[in-house]
Amino acid sequence: MPMNDGRARQSSEPIVEHGARKGLSARSRITLITALACVIVSLGIAGPATAGRGEAKTWDRTGNARPQVVGKIQVGEVLRVRTGTWPRGTTFTYRWRADSRRVPHATKKQFALTTAQVGHTISVSVTGHRAGHPAVTRSSRSTPIVPPASFSNLPIPSIGGSPSFGSTLSAQAGTWGPPDIRFAYQWLSDGVPIGGATSPQYVVESANIGQALSVSVTGHARGYVDRTVLSAATTKVPVPPVTGRVATRTQRMTQSTLNSTQEGWYENGQVLTLSCYQRGQSVQGYFSSSFPNGGWDNLWYRVDDGHYVADVDLETGTLDPVVPACADQPVADTTNARVMATTQRMSSATLNSTQDGVYTAGSRLTLTCFVHGQPVKGYYSSSFPGGYDDLWYQVNDGHWVADVDLQTGSNDPVTPGCSSPPPAPANNDLTTRAKSWLDARVPYDQGSYYTNQYGKYRQDCSGFVSMALGLPSSYTTVTLPQVMHPIGKDDLRPGDFMLNSASGNNGHVAIFMGWTDSSRTHYVSWEENGVQGYTFSQVVPYPYWSSWSGSSNYKPYRRN
Repeated sequence: MPMNDGRARQSSEPIVEHGARKGLSARSRITLITALACVIVSLGIAGPATAGRGEAKTWDRTGNARPQVVGKIQVGEVLRVRTGTWPRGTTFTYRWRADSRRVPHATKKQFALTTAQVGHTISVSVTGHRAGHPAVTRSSRSTPIVPPASFSNLPIPSIGGSPSFGSTLSAQAGTWGPPDIRFAYQWLSDGVPIGGATSPQYVVESANIGQALSVSVTGHARGYVDRTVLSAATTKVPVPPVTGRVATRTQRMTQSTLNSTQEGWYENGQVLTLSCYQRGQSVQGYFSSSFPNGGWDNLWYRVDDGHYVADVDLETGTLDPVVPACADQPVADTTNARVMATTQRMSSATLNSTQDGVYTAGSRLTLTCFVHGQPVKGYYSSSFPGGYDDLWYQVNDGHWVADVDLQTGSNDPVTPGCSSPPPAPANNDLTTRAKSWLDARVPYDQGSYYTNQYGKYRQDCSGFVSMALGLPSSYTTVTLPQVMHPIGKDDLRPGDFMLNSASGNNGHVAIFMGWTDSSRTHYVSWEENGVQGYTFSQVVPYPYWSSWSGSSNYKPYRRN
């Protein structure tokens, strides 16, 4: 007897329908159903026209291999389905799923993976349709989880703007591809991340002077792996022009002395760009009340027009030089230094050398060069913290005189340094002591004391310096000037100090360990501070970080 529609039955894996009762095997049930159908037809109970219902349960059994998902499981790839084996004439509809949930509008034989499917498995249901028969649905196995996509385009970020102090730089991320991408930014200075600099724009700070800036851009998009790309570095941030405002109409001179040629005036309120400084003729002017020694000031600035202006008529915010010294020989007023109190005429820059008479009060001396020698007290001690001054001058008679008893118009040197100065005091002991805390990374704690082979000292900035100096106890930033005295920036050498002598948390002190550049804009600092949390070494812009309270109050000091 022919089976069902008369076609030969194909061999395939039988489908076990959900909810089938236990009993006869599938093959036995098929044989029994077929036999019953033949009996019914032969008895005339039902003709061929009614055989469709029996066929509806069995037509798909001519081949029922499970559908397969074919293709690379990756965002952007197109998957397709192998339907398996079905009877001829079968038509199909499709339904794609992600984690067993229907994907809207995904009803074609092919399916393009998007980022919406990342993190999900993919499967497809194939429904076979045949005239006169109910639909039959078969489902594929699930694929592995769709992994996150990778950005197809990773442009190198660019930086817009000029890398100069106070200017604003802008990061340009470029085109990465996905429309919903978000970017995160991190600005770096000489390759070191800048704290808090995470915006597309960055305003160049004083701490960046002498360093190159760059920016890293991290792309975030749904369904994509985060990627970070670093821009090329800018040129190094140059030292910004330093300006001073003219406080009162003053002479425009060809040299740093009123004995040179005057070529016009600098007018009140005019802003001048200062190139370098010289120690020239001592003069009085608008700010004389700010200077000791009768209001005389020997500091002169070379302006970018090539002429000179006296500092005493210029508003720069400080009595100290704000630019490097001029490279050429300064024209100093060194022939009119007045002895204010009778003082020793020494054979070297120390009272331990041979005294060859005295320089009497009121006499005038011609100074040839200076050195830093023995700290001493004298006529102008009130102008120095602690009263000590280590500046000595060689007079044109070959002998030495202490600056503390001379009227030169400045606490700073007014002559070039001597070509063969006496050796600097040894700082090996200070360095060894200080390094003991650096190596131990002594924690910062103003309420605690650290003990090692050098004694017991408070665990803060002034306690660290007190230990390095071998002081009998822990001094404070207020009391340290009792054992040290101020010096000029150009006189700084390793083992000196940078001190803000304010009280409490407003004060700070660090050990100066040498310049890092020939322009003397940055130096190595050994210090203990609460921001880092322990004793450490760092490179600091002179005089100190602008972000710290009272940064302009940091002054160079040397132990008495």
